[in-house]
Amino acid sequence: LKQDLSATQQELRQLSAAAADVKAERDAEVRRIYEKSLKMDAEVRAVAAMKSDLDQVRADVRELAAARKELASHLQSIQSDLAMARNDS
Repeated sequence: LKQDLSATQQELRQLSAAAADVKAERDAEVRRIYEKSLKMDAEVRAVAAMKSDLDQVRADVRELAAARKELASHLQSIQSDLAMARNDS
């Protein structure tokens, strides 16, 4: 009976050690996944900021294209006026 008790206690210690190892591995995995989620969250925020910047750049490009078109029209008008003035003189 004492041998059975001793063997059972030894088995219990081994199982307890194995359970502690499994818990440590699980905790490490949870920590790794949590850190990965924090990194991904930061990347999502960075991408959102870049999208906002890109939207602003696109709006600026549209404004510049409109200004370019207006200036080209104005230049054409000036060139036309200049050509007419040269013809008159």
